[in-house]
Amino acid sequence: MEIEAAAVVDGDEGVDGDEGFDGDEEVDGEEEWTTAEDEEEMCEEEEKWSIRGGRVRSVRHIYGRLKRRRRGWRRNAAVRPHQCGIAVRRANPPRGGRLKPHFQTLDGDKFPPSLTVPLSLKSSLRYGENPHQKAAFYVDKSLAEVNAGGIATAIQHHGKEMSYNNYLDADAAWNCVSEFTNPTCVVVKHTNPCGVASRDDILEAYRLAVKADPVSAFGGIVAFNIEVDEVLAKEIREYRSPTDGETRMFYEIVVAPSYTKKGLEILRGKSKTLRILEAKKNESGKLSLRQVGGGWLAQDSDDLTPQDIQFNVVTGKTPQESELRDAEFAWLCVKHVKSNAIVIAKNNCMLGMGSGQPNRLESLRIALRKAGDEVKGAALASDAFFPFAWKDAVEEACESGVGVIAEPGGSIRDGDAIDCCNKYGVSLVLTNVRHFRH
Repeated sequence: MEIEAAAVVDGDEGVDGDEGFDGDEEVDGEEEWTTAEDEEEMCEEEEKWSIRGGRVRSVRHIYGRLKRRRRGWRRNAAVRPHQCGIAVRRANPPRGGRLKPHFQTLDGDKFPPSLTVPLSLKSSLRYGENPHQKAAFYVDKSLAEVNAGGIATAIQHHGKEMSYNNYLDADAAWNCVSEFTNPTCVVVKHTNPCGVASRDDILEAYRLAVKADPVSAFGGIVAFNIEVDEVLAKEIREYRSPTDGETRMFYEIVVAPSYTKKGLEILRGKSKTLRILEAKKNESGKLSLRQVGGGWLAQDSDDLTPQDIQFNVVTGKTPQESELRDAEFAWLCVKHVKSNAIVIAKNNCMLGMGSGQPNRLESLRIALRKAGDEVKGAALASDAFFPFAWKDAVEEACESGVGVIAEPGGSIRDGDAIDCCNKYGVSLVLTNVRHFRH
């Protein structure tokens, strides 16, 4: 066994029951530094520490022994005892054993002291985000072993080979459409959902999703959360752009959980280049990784659904049941839009979306422009609180005619937002959950 001392990411918080241990005592020690680098010395007392099946019985018991060694942690940054956790892991995984998926290493709020993601080259790509950049695609073998799903393991039935940007856009579309339980269509362009609609009739959902922003939908990615049959495939193949009623819609990718034999045959006839992907729902869950210069950021995946939170009405006007459903739908959409993000929705259909603007007011104006006259009585969701209300985003939203606004709250000017909504007779719902997406 290899025993390591690991620094807690947030250094100003205590350790409550460290990673890999039973026992919930808080470790409170003197201003001494400790280490557990000497494997031989630790192994002599391993039995006394009651290490059973890779777990340790008592954090306080071990910490007391370590503290008495009074050794300094000098190879890494100085870390005080209350900033340390002690993790036990195998020095080398057994041959032939299963690789532990990185998404299973998160235990409550505790991040592992070290992280190994076994990547295997799947394909060399023609180029990266731009033609002058070289690129390749790697798959996480640990996720593949547990059949975790997602775009990396999707089956490509037809079309040109996937590009770097294709993978990013297909992943964004698949992650978004997988959020919904009712039959849903999502259209994505440059990783942003520009059209989302849920209907019992998937044909209607498809038409409404494209109609939300047909200009952006052209050349985009279309994703469904139900099987593509012959009828839906014909609609995808023949559907004309709502902008002129003549131009046949063009897509880079269609992704769905399954296809009927006839449906697949029809889609193959739409274009030689159309990429047709069959994907399983992404179950990779708990841990999200992102590279920065010199390191990686790790965090929980943003997997909260409307059922996980409370929509708290803070205005005199209470939203109708239909308005509340629209607010939940918009809230589910907005978390997949790049910040600053605004989504306007009605009847389980996205009407307008504003994304990626440095200020929330501009994102609001873009969303309102796309929604047009349909904004009357619609729900508006914001990924973060409104810093200003009067003569700013909240008042402009109220003046447009929206029926309900859903936002996290938490601004020092929340009172202004409430007063503004009350003045215009608009319901304001606070979720207490932010959805930044960078």
